[in-house]
Amino acid sequence: MPSFTVTSNNGRLRELITKAKVSFPLQGNIKANDNRLVDTNALWDTGASGSVITKSLAKSMGLMPITKQKVLHAGGESLSNVYMINIYFEPKIMVGNVRVTECDDNPRFGIIIGMDVITMGDFAITNKNGITKFSYRVPSMTDIDFVKEHKEKHTPIMVKNEPGRNDFVNLTNNKKGETISIKWKYAKKKLEENPSEWTLEEASN
Repeated sequence: MPSFTVTSNNGRLRELITKAKVSFPLQGNIKANDNRLVDTNALWDTGASGSVITKSLAKSMGLMPITKQKVLHAGGESLSNVYMINIYFEPKIMVGNVRVTECDDNPRFGIIIGMDVITMGDFAITNKNGITKFSYRVPSMTDIDFVKEHKEKHTPIMVKNEPGRNDFVNLTNNKKGETISIKWKYAKKKLEENPSEWTLEEASN
């Protein structure tokens, strides 16, 4: 399952820029040290419907346009060259035959990764403890649903004749098959946070 994760060195990131390699639409098993691959920086932009390459990078690679495309921008609209390239991310992610539109040069990046590439896999950003962590993998493997996760972790426990807070009950760990005796106030928290992991047996005297 090809994937990579980027963690900020200090605080929240205001933009997502990763290392990348680009090439002509090469075929077969391409190694990371292949001299036909060109190193660059990639800006990940969920606001871009398609991916983009700067003029200077396209020129340095000797790319030939396959067509032209009308592009809307702050100054109005213009016709821009469109190229076909492969994009590589470490350790083993390769996205082949990506149509990229030419844009003006930017010193921070050589390509922009748009939604055409992002939606090929799973894309996640978290900011726990004020540290940005960005992760991407292809192909897509699972759903992320924070509402569902919250409900599963905070499901109210309905118990007939609920024990007192300090009464002891027996909990069985469904993974280990072990039963523990624990105060109800702690047991209830375990059952609410991990309902599939624990089973309430009976209160002990």
